[in-house]
Amino acid sequence: MDNLINVSPGLLIWSTVIFGIVYFILSKFAFPAIAGALEEREKNINDAIANAEAQNKKSQELLAESQAKLDNTQKEIQTLLANGKAQAEKLMQAATEEANNIKNQKVEDAKKEIERSKDLAVSEIKKEVADLVIMATEKILEEKLDADKHKSLIDKYISHLN
Repeated sequence: MDNLINVSPGLLIWSTVIFGIVYFILSKFAFPAIAGALEEREKNINDAIANAEAQNKKSQELLAESQAKLDNTQKEIQTLLANGKAQAEKLMQAATEEANNIKNQKVEDAKKEIERSKDLAVSEIKKEVADLVIMATEKILEEKLDADKHKSLIDKYISHLN
């Protein structure tokens, strides 16, 4: 243990000389290579950071552009849906109007047909009444009268009754 605490001057000088030689050799050959490798590593790291920042910025721009396109597309879809809905409503309204027009036309046609049938029936009834009156008159008078004269006379009286 005493040897560890006692310092020998010769050993101290030789240790310092060897340390100086090793330091000189290392400073000539090893330290520049290590410093160059560290500088290159630092440059690579800085380049990687700059590249990552540029990629991040580009990604943010693409994201913003994609979001704008998505918003624009959604607006276009909403516009198309609104236009489609408006067209559907117009078609429904046109179909309803056409159906109502057809219904009204059918009702008018039916009314006209009923009126024609009524007029025809009234005409037939007048004719039948005229024939019945002539027959009744013939029976009363027991002689055959001229049918055309009496028919016109009866039609005249029937038209006065209306």
